[in-house]
Amino acid sequence: MPRTPIVVAAFFRRALLDAASQRAAGLVQLVGALGALSGVLFLSRLIDATPNPLFASYGSYAGFLLVGLVAAELQRAVSVALTTRIREAQLQGTLEAMLATPTPIWLILLGLALPELGATLLRATMQIAFGILLFGISFAHADWGATAATLAMTLFAFATLGVLGAALTLRLRRADPLTPLLTGVSMVLSSVLYPLSVLPEWLRPIGEWMPVTPALEALRGATLAGQKLSAIGLPLGKLALFFLLLAPTSAWLFAGALRRARTDGSLATY
Repeated sequence: MPRTPIVVAAFFRRALLDAASQRAAGLVQLVGALGALSGVLFLSRLIDATPNPLFASYGSYAGFLLVGLVAAELQRAVSVALTTRIREAQLQGTLEAMLATPTPIWLILLGLALPELGATLLRATMQIAFGILLFGISFAHADWGATAATLAMTLFAFATLGVLGAALTLRLRRADPLTPLLTGVSMVLSSVLYPLSVLPEWLRPIGEWMPVTPALEALRGATLAGQKLSAIGLPLGKLALFFLLLAPTSAWLFAGALRRARTDGSLATY
């Protein structure tokens, strides 16, 4: 355990050096992301121009939309963080060397994923600040304790998808197909862009059990409606159930994929 901070700090240092060497590309990506966010928030003003009871409890459609887009990006980024780093290590030929060290596998995975998670949370904070400063979106009624608890549970739930994606990456030796599929389906069936009530009745049950749906219900309730933990217990319970069901399954699949890769020597091939 004493080596944990040292190992994680080493991974962060490497990520910072990589980011420093690609500052121009990172700046272009940030400007592009904020530009795209501006477009949809300007569009939201058309909907907010007419009172809509669907968004009354959230203050505005702009707030509803901003939280939805940030949560969807969190799901995508957290799900792909570990997958991306493992694939990079495969292509660079460093994965086998890392796994050959006495460092526990869980600590290597944590070190690979945490820098990307930190960058994702920073981008999310900037997007929210952008919405507040330029579009007047208000979080004045937010319950920040409930928000922090919801965010933590959301990240744990999304992280299980990352471990599952990492298992597929090891097995297939290419970027996993799960994350893009889940991201696309979530945009349509979860309440990222609109409430579930606008979906056909037969699609709503599917949308209700997409992982981002209860996350959004709890996050919007805590940040926009000021709901306390007791009021968002049901969506938090769904997130906890999702985590408890998928965490052991994804860990088992990753362990199996890693064992097979070591046996057939594919850790060093791509």
